[in-house]
Amino acid sequence: ATHCKNFIFPNGQHGYMGAGGEWWTVLTYKNDIIAAMTVCGGTTPSKDYWCTTEQVGSNRAWAADWEGSNLTNYNKTASSSVRVRAFCKLIY
Repeated sequence: ATHCKNFIFPNGQHGYMGAGGEWWTVLTYKNDIIAAMTVCGGTTPSKDYWCTTEQVGSNRAWAADWEGSNLTNYNKTASSSVRVRAFCKLIY
């Protein structure tokens, strides 16, 4: 979460770590996001990303599974391959 908070987007906004519901929206519009990221030169997500939505149990937390297009849960201490990705509010 600290990495996301410290990330500064080109528009000057600080990032934040997305919640499960936000990741669910991202996964729902995955193909559109890939197309938009390709056009603007961004890096499309891949692998799994932690959500701020925790408490699947005392040792587990939710993560967005990009490849499987769903939310899953992992052991917090055993899943070092799960990444974080910064979100920011779109201003247009």
